[in-house]
Amino acid sequence: MSEDEVQRLRDENQQAGSAWQRTLLARHEPALVEHAGKLGGGLSVEQGQAAARLCAVNALSVLRQETGSLDRVLRIVRLVGYVASAPGFTEQPQVMNGCSDLLVAVFGDRGRHARAALGVASLPLGAVVEIEIDIETGVTRVMRVVFAHDCGRMLHPKI
Repeated sequence: MSEDEVQRLRDENQQAGSAWQRTLLARHEPALVEHAGKLGGGLSVEQGQAAARLCAVNALSVLRQETGSLDRVLRIVRLVGYVASAPGFTEQPQVMNGCSDLLVAVFGDRGRHARAALGVASLPLGAVVEIEIDIETGVTRVMRVVFAHDCGRMLHPKI
């Protein structure tokens, strides 16, 4: 994805009543996906939790870049986690605990959120976990960080 395409995504704003939603893309590169494969098909729940945690770190890094400070986060509203799963794998909620636990550790009660954990046949670039987070900030009512892959390094290491 080109820088222009990323910028267009960052510039998209949607208004629904008094709530603004900004769609942000946490960039990824094929060589950076650390955890590739499927849960229940060679990867453990613990490896999935590590991937989910890394997704959260990358999403928070994008959020910090966009808002200037994580102190502007009023609350984490909702988390949706997509987990690449082999047939019969049913522990998606345990995998997503890696992300949820990090959000609560960073924000305390403001990090508690509604959540869905979905098993999917595959994800782009062979990633194990992909997330969407709806966040209420002092800048916008709801901000959504979309498609934060489990990159092998932090996108913005200064969070």
